[in-house]
Amino acid sequence: MLTFVILAQLTSIIGWLLLIYSYYKEDIDKLLYIQIISSVFYCFSYLFLGAFSGFLVCFIELIKGIGYYKTDKDNLIFLISLPIYIIMGIFSYNQIYSLLPIIGSIIDGFSLTKNKTVATVGGIVSNLLWVIYDVIILAYASAITDSVLVVSNISLLLFGYSMILKSNK
Repeated sequence: MLTFVILAQLTSIIGWLLLIYSYYKEDIDKLLYIQIISSVFYCFSYLFLGAFSGFLVCFIELIKGIGYYKTDKDNLIFLISLPIYIIMGIFSYNQIYSLLPIIGSIIDGFSLTKNKTVATVGGIVSNLLWVIYDVIILAYASAITDSVLVVSNISLLLFGYSMILKSNK
């Protein structure tokens, strides 16, 4: 059991590093590509923890991300995902907190159909909901990394993408 907990924390940290890196990409396609890879690591993290809602949401996020990346049908993919989220919410409902990742992913999915700034704001709201979920299910590494994502995205909004990207060169 301890091995799975350690693996969950490690895969969460790798997914987090990739997710933070994705928001620093100016091109939405590059952002999506890196988020697809990040989603794979997050899927494993929640699978290792036995967190069914978290795993399902991450898996759907992975599929959606691939759809967003491979097509220009972002709005259609988002609309198709809505009934899937509703069904997922019905079947994976455990407590009210089990709906938080679903709500967060709906917000994130909607924001990814828009521009970079809206995607960043959606990422903030989505990650705040995930922080709450992670704390409740004892996924502390994910809660910490999601909190850092919130701070990182807020800094992108406050200081601007170009200023931060220039300082990284």
